[in-house]
Amino acid sequence: MKSKHRCGSKSIPVRVNAMMQTNGNRVPDLKEVYKSTHFNENTKMWISEESEKNYGKIIEVEAEHAEAGVTPITQEELSIKSLKAKSGYVKGLGMRPSSSLRTTVASAANSQCVSHLESLVQEYQEERQSQQQKIDVLSESNKQMELTTATIMEYLKHQGNGFSEYIENSRST
Repeated sequence: MKSKHRCGSKSIPVRVNAMMQTNGNRVPDLKEVYKSTHFNENTKMWISEESEKNYGKIIEVEAEHAEAGVTPITQEELSIKSLKAKSGYVKGLGMRPSSSLRTTVASAANSQCVSHLESLVQEYQEERQSQQQKIDVLSESNKQMELTTATIMEYLKHQGNGFSEYIENSRST
């Protein structure tokens, strides 16, 4: 079922173009365009239940992609996910899809790859930290062993020259 809109004689593409000219040639937010064309400000009512549901879906999808760690979504992608795709046309924005839309699948794959790589980096950092702790423990243990050996050697030197000469001879052979 087609969703009606309240654009009058001014088409959605014309409205979107006017909005783009006022905001630095950026594609306007889908939710703004959709609300301006499907919500009656005078009566404070949606023109249909379907329009209200679609707007809710736009808000929901946009919120999902606004969370931390989630790849941001373009207005074109938002249109496809919330208003159902229509071949060669971006619903709600009255425009043809850009090349960025064609890379949506690649973008999703890249997003998964980035997430996987981030988890690997985290895993490797934790492993490196664990190994560094082991190295620190072994290094401290080695220092203690060297100190103990030096103390024993010093003690034995004071006990008698005979043993000291034996040690010196065993090192030279």
